[in-house]
Amino acid sequence: MNAIKRLTVFVLAMTLFSFTYPEKNETKPKLVVIDVAHGGKDSGFTFEGINEKEIVKNIADRIVALNSNSDINIVLNRTEDTFISLSERVSHINNLKPDAVISLHINGSNVNDTNSGFEVYTSGKSKESLKLAEIFQKEFHSHKAGEKIVVKEAGFYILKNIEAPAVVIEMGFLTNEGDRELILSDNGQEKIAKFILKSLQNLN
Repeated sequence: MNAIKRLTVFVLAMTLFSFTYPEKNETKPKLVVIDVAHGGKDSGFTFEGINEKEIVKNIADRIVALNSNSDINIVLNRTEDTFISLSERVSHINNLKPDAVISLHINGSNVNDTNSGFEVYTSGKSKESLKLAEIFQKEFHSHKAGEKIVVKEAGFYILKNIEAPAVVIEMGFLTNEGDRELILSDNGQEKIAKFILKSLQNLN
């Protein structure tokens, strides 16, 4: 092979190499939908003029504001004080195809003001949903976001019909004095928002 042919082969090989060099592998951010419960005509649980729908919206807004992790994209299912039916919520969430869904609520008891603590519900339909609940339970204890947290199963419509791993989080009892202080104060809402955000950052 003469010099010209050898040079031609070399240039061709280098050209092919430049086109087949592997691109940088960029990980797609995880999409998390926060279902901000109630809204509009549906105030949720009400106690002494305090509405559940307003509290969950405040905490959801704090979670979004605190999120600086580019690996997590957080979307709120409602951004205004509007009523969205359960079927519409589920349809919208499923269309987004999220990696995880959390539905935020505030608890209350009309018969016993000693009921307190956080409750995380799953439908029991998937191991992924249970793992998600356990992440919240573990992070709750690390953050000491309240007195206690329990994981339970429930047949809530939103849990049964969402196609992604999903949990409902009851963030304390509005009817309990200790929980109410946490839920309504700026410091308490910030604490809850940080605990939830930290849990989301631990998603696999």
